Amino acid sequence: MRTVIRLYLLLALSLLSACAAQEKTPGKSTALSSTEVLQQLQQHLPGHYSNFAQQWLDPQQPLRLLDVSLLKASDSEVWMLTRQKEVSNLGGNSSIRQQILSFRGTDTDEIKFRFAPHKGEPSAALVTIASGRTAFLPGCEITLYPAKDGLLGQTSASDCKLPTADTHTSLSKSIKIQAGIITIADQLSQDGVIQGTSNIQQFYRSQVFSGWAGSKTAHSDWQAAAPFEIYSDGEELGLVDPDGKDIGIHIRLSQVPWKKGERMILRLDLIDPATGKPTAYVFTDPDAENIGLNLGDIQVGLKRKL
Repeated sequence: MRTVIRLYLLLALSLLSACAAQEKTPGKSTALSSTEVLQQLQQHLPGHYSNFAQQWLDPQQPLRLLDVSLLKASDSEVWMLTRQKEVSNLGGNSSIRQQILSFRGTDTDEIKFRFAPHKGEPSAALVTIASGRTAFLPGCEITLYPAKDGLLGQTSASDCKLPTADTHTSLSKSIKIQAGIITIADQLSQDGVIQGTSNIQQFYRSQVFSGWAGSKTAHSDWQAAAPFEIYSDGEELGLVDPDGKDIGIHIRLSQVPWKKGERMILRLDLIDPATGKPTAYVFTDPDAENIGLNLGDIQVGLKRKL
């Protein structure tokens, strides 16, 4: 397992062991302080995430890619920016949604979490923070608590009000931060009446691989792809030669469950660009250092980057 995953896992394990120690020895709490939790968050939460494992089980779900970046950090507060890209299944334009996140420690070692939309350039987020124009939704604050495998928190629909033209819309949002997994659930209500079903999104941290590939032409000559990188996020990648010419190889790397409720696997697909469907695939252990396809006239090799 990569070092970053092992380190991020320390957050969940430390919280779990701290809770256990606290139960065994009342009055001698060994739980992490809010400063220590903030340090863990700023070191291990940033990264590239994908909901492809969720979409794999429910193809009606759009593919969402989530980038979390650190903006500013101190002993008492951590600011981050999330950039969520929704990839169109029909090949249209992708939509982008950004949010500024704030994690604030308290004197009682709680972590207060807030969120606000950000419509400017990512580089302008720090200016927004410095100017105080974050416009956090009134009352939409989440207190994060240690859970058995991470951090868990939820807003109160009665407190988190969204201003609308002719009605009062409330948001109940919960978030769970685990080792390499972010789960977000949203439920809207209008005038106290629940609207629709809860929208649950689960994002897995993606890993990056470097790769090589080649294919045979109609004249049996080999054409090689330019060196490339690919994330295990389920997004299709078309390969090109060193001159930028398409060589007819489209691939997808993903982390998906072998079956619903079963272990995760690392899967490499060869994709038909006309249909978006796989024509060949191979899978291996999710922590494997290498994965590749050899189909005779098409070859692909990937190596995990440390």
